[in-house]
Amino acid sequence: MSFCYVTEHPVEISQSEIEIRHFFKHLISTLCNQKWKIIEQITDWSKTLIHQIQEHVNDQRKLLERVYEQKVSYFDSIRDQFLQRALVFEQQHDTAQMQQLINQCNALKSDIAFLVYNERPITSIQLVTEEQLLQTCIEQKTADKESQTENPNTNLGLVNAEQDTRSSRIDHHDFDSNTSVQEVLIERCPLCYMIFPKSMNIGDRNVHINEHYQDD
Repeated sequence: MSFCYVTEHPVEISQSEIEIRHFFKHLISTLCNQKWKIIEQITDWSKTLIHQIQEHVNDQRKLLERVYEQKVSYFDSIRDQFLQRALVFEQQHDTAQMQQLINQCNALKSDIAFLVYNERPITSIQLVTEEQLLQTCIEQKTADKESQTENPNTNLGLVNAEQDTRSSRIDHHDFDSNTSVQEVLIERCPLCYMIFPKSMNIGDRNVHINEHYQDD
């Protein structure tokens, strides 16, 4: 039994109250640790993406410098040729050829390159709460029941087989009391898109994902 002093009068605190307070304190502490772990994962994802973008930027800049040097070298060569021809035309007083040479100069294009914006898939992350996950499972289960009601002659085995092949969503048959929310969420690697085998626990899946960041 413990006592809590309020306005100098001891208030008795039962053992059950102490245990309950301790439980919720531990629960909040666990939530805090999970929060910072997720923040660290988001930060790592951001750093990886920024690193990939910066590498692409550097590659494009190097390519631009190469193209620029090639263009400059080409124009230097053409300029020398035109100057030699212009000298000959002047000595010959050939105004027609000289004008044609000037027109050829004006026809030269000074464009170095163009930028083309290509759409590329980017691995994104999104925070999903347990409530949202459960709601998705409930909605999917309801939709499946309605589908079976509308099509009573549909072979149930065929329906289940088709559902098992849908790797892009969470099958509510796999979501039972023995499956954690995080295990359901991490069905595949967000970086290399490898589908994790069911025998691979959540710790091994996190190790696999973190190895991508270490490789960078």
